[in-house]
Amino acid sequence: EAEKHALDACTAYGRWRMAPFAGGGLPDGTQSDYDTQFCRPHTGIIYTPPQYSDHIGVSLLLRICDSSSRNDGGEQGNSSSSSSSSSN
Repeated sequence: EAEKHALDACTAYGRWRMAPFAGGGLPDGTQSDYDTQFCRPHTGIIYTPPQYSDHIGVSLLLRICDSSSRNDGGEQGNSSSSSSSSSN
């Protein structure tokens, strides 16, 4: 099943066809076929149309977090620290 998923991904679910052995080059795709390379930002492999390259791209999605709003045990934003005032 993993092989089928990989084949589907790199051929845009069968839209991209191999070049015929008799020659003639790679068959053209539709605009919709070419648009399959554009997707939402993600971490993973980007498959480009075979007319563009026989290489693949790799995408890495990084998320930036605001450290001032994190509660990582530091002094800033730490509501669980105890005060040592005694009233004996």
